[in-house]
Amino acid sequence: MKIDFEIEMGGAPVLMEVKFGRNKRAKSLRTMMQEKDRNRVGYKLMDSNIGTDENGVTHLPLYAP
Repeated sequence: MKIDFEIEMGGAPVLMEVKFGRNKRAKSLRTMMQEKDRNRVGYKLMDSNIGTDENGVTHLPLYAP
């Protein structure tokens, strides 16, 4: 599996993937967020609007600070 960044905030792992271009799927991030008994936060930076998907991954536009 490939996650672009993993940091810790407030004792919880924060997983981040950056997507650019046509391939906007984040299979590794989705799989890791679906694992049971894990307290994780996930972000996907890509060319899209702000939102949260069904796996709890927050989508942020690439230009967001």
